[in-house]
Amino acid sequence: MQTVDTELRHALDKTTAQAMMDDLMVSFSRGQNYHYNYYFDTEDDSLFERNITLRCRTIIDGDTKQSFLTLKIPSSEAQTYMEQTQELTDTEMRELVYSNILPYGEIKDLTAIHGGKVFKKETIRVSRVTALYLDINIFFDKITVRGIPHYEVGTKISAGPNQEISSKKQVFIDYLKSFGEDFTPAPRRSYTYRNK
Repeated sequence: MQTVDTELRHALDKTTAQAMMDDLMVSFSRGQNYHYNYYFDTEDDSLFERNITLRCRTIIDGDTKQSFLTLKIPSSEAQTYMEQTQELTDTEMRELVYSNILPYGEIKDLTAIHGGKVFKKETIRVSRVTALYLDINIFFDKITVRGIPHYEVGTKISAGPNQEISSKKQVFIDYLKSFGEDFTPAPRRSYTYRNK
């Protein structure tokens, strides 16, 4: 499935994250799900150099486990990416994560982008909770990389017919301002936490 999404993410400290979560009545101790993000690249890091992300995300939510392979290609507009996503079976996920075998499907067929052979470069665990604020969903992520926690707040706005993106962006930015935070786009995780 191909979509065009605008994702706004803002890095913040633990104290501010907790204050916002308290305001929206969510916490990491309940109602969260876990994302295990595995980032892949070519042997010579050509995806990294072109700002392209190839990620396998396994989401564990209670007793449910789902895995998705996503290819994100930047568009000309800031924080906007063309995403190609396919759901993976548990076997496909394990073959990709542990043996670097791309599963059959549209992403594997895009060899002009990744050359057909990729390697796992990094694993990031994310604990996520989501809260509804006015007409947007705001998510809070606790990102653990090599045992060190980092915090982000964000929202994802999908482009679709009759959908007003700029007003939803402004709702998110104004919410941050109410806590003394000026929105600064957080760098993409596939780049920020890259273990090169």
